[in-house]
Amino acid sequence: MGTASFFTIIVMSVATVLVSLFIGFVVGFITVAISSLVLLWLYGSFWTTLLFLFSGLYSAWGYVGWLGLLLAFNHAFISTDALIYFFSNKLNQQSTADGPNEPFNGPGLTSEEDEVARLLDCNDHYSALGLPRYGDVDMASLKREYRKKAMLVHPDKNMGNERAAEAFKKLQNAYEVVLDSIQRKSYDDELKKEELLNYFRRFQNSSQKETRGHGFGSSEGEEEEGLRECRQIACMKQWQVQSEEQVVHQGKEEETRGCQTGTWMRQ
Repeated sequence: MGTASFFTIIVMSVATVLVSLFIGFVVGFITVAISSLVLLWLYGSFWTTLLFLFSGLYSAWGYVGWLGLLLAFNHAFISTDALIYFFSNKLNQQSTADGPNEPFNGPGLTSEEDEVARLLDCNDHYSALGLPRYGDVDMASLKREYRKKAMLVHPDKNMGNERAAEAFKKLQNAYEVVLDSIQRKSYDDELKKEELLNYFRRFQNSSQKETRGHGFGSSEGEEEEGLRECRQIACMKQWQVQSEEQVVHQGKEEETRGCQTGTWMRQ
């Protein structure tokens, strides 16, 4: 019996005596019984909840690993910026170990076609404008970058080029969103959620591949061992049946020979 249960029994016993003295024994016992049932129900629900909580955490850890649990706890306890900082540092370390990345275009050598292709390939407004994500936006640099890129992809400069018109619309939309602080804040929140989901899916796929690889390897090995055992058992049974049949045939042959010998002796 634990300490909590011991003190619960003492408290309920004292409460039973006090209630019985003030309002009568029958009503007192009924009141204490109801309160005891409620207390035990709450106490049992607490431990049941803890059991399901730890079992769920263990299942999630086995399925997505520590990074998946970290992303799940982020929604309630950890800041999104902290996780993005952690993931970005990890990716930077991997890219540094693999080797430095080559720049897309040299400074001042960007042509109209290259800029159109770059804008159409951009996945967010910051990369379209050439600005860092989630940082303080300098309005002067923002306007300067917008004007420089707009001059390259403007529809008047690229007559008949539908890709240039589409790239200019994308650049103009990015400029309007980043220029407005309210729209930029809501866009940053959505961008952070999408980025975290992409990280989570990437790590989830890698963990699933590793888990499935180990699982398939072990299952294949177990299946091969099981097949070998089944084959050995089948061979043993077949050998036993054949040996028994040989013994029976030998016995029948000996009986037949004995009968033939006795008949010949009588004759």
